[in-house]
Amino acid sequence: MMKKKFAVFVSVVVLAVAVAAATAIVNRKPTLTGRAIVSNSTILIADESDMPVQLNPKTEKVFQDVTIHTGDLIRITYDGYFLYSSPAQTVIDKIQVLERGSISDVPEKAIEALKGNYKWPID
Repeated sequence: MMKKKFAVFVSVVVLAVAVAAATAIVNRKPTLTGRAIVSNSTILIADESDMPVQLNPKTEKVFQDVTIHTGDLIRITYDGYFLYSSPAQTVIDKIQVLERGSISDVPEKAIEALKGNYKWPID
């Protein structure tokens, strides 16, 4: 009788851990690392594809404790989706500056796209 109760208890614990792990994996949001581009009050990121993506904060708190300059290497946590607009857009939950940079660190293709195609000024 005691062995049966113990086996049931262990089974319940294993199941609870498996459910918690699966939930954490499903709810984990993707990240993206790239160079920041600041245009007026808008922040964009250019990753390895060199095409800029506009960052839309989920709440005002996202940019509250961070200062972003064009060229900074940043990591964002985003909702996993990109809006097919020009430029593309995504909603972010978190932004982190990994290292400071300058406009010379931004891929030339991203700068050309913003200045030429979209007529966006770069700060």
